[in-house]
Amino acid sequence: MQLRPEQLLAFAETAQASGDVATAETAYKALSHDPNSDIRNEARFRYSKMLAARGENTDAAMLLRQILDEKPQAAPVRLELAGLLDKMGDKEGALRQIRAVRAGGLPPAVARLVDRYSEALRAQRPFGASFEIALAPDSCVDRVTAASASVTMVARC
Repeated sequence: MQLRPEQLLAFAETAQASGDVATAETAYKALSHDPNSDIRNEARFRYSKMLAARGENTDAAMLLRQILDEKPQAAPVRLELAGLLDKMGDKEGALRQIRAVRAGGLPPAVARLVDRYSEALRAQRPFGASFEIALAPDSCVDRVTAASASVTMVARC
């Protein structure tokens, strides 16, 4: 039996939905080398989401970066990558992806959601400050000298 790439994508999705993760994974891996970039990237995206659901965030992020290497304007992929980077603790990387999505231009409704997500990421940034204290002897010390028994001079710096 031979399946066209579109049919294999549908088969993998059905297998994944029915809990046959191994079959879905095999199909997505096979399709990730398809000559058609749309099929290849769709398979990578779906496989990435499957890996992220299993907690394999690093592998999922690598797949998303491969898609972005080929299609840097893919906003949904950038948003997915931003979410993964946020889960992995890379807040700055997530913010970079959000800025890249905003720079590409978005419909107003999506732009509002992206702005809210960006604000939430900024709010999670660690706040820090430094405070330093230095102690040193003062060279201007009041000195009292007696020139004579009846006269006392006070010198001030």
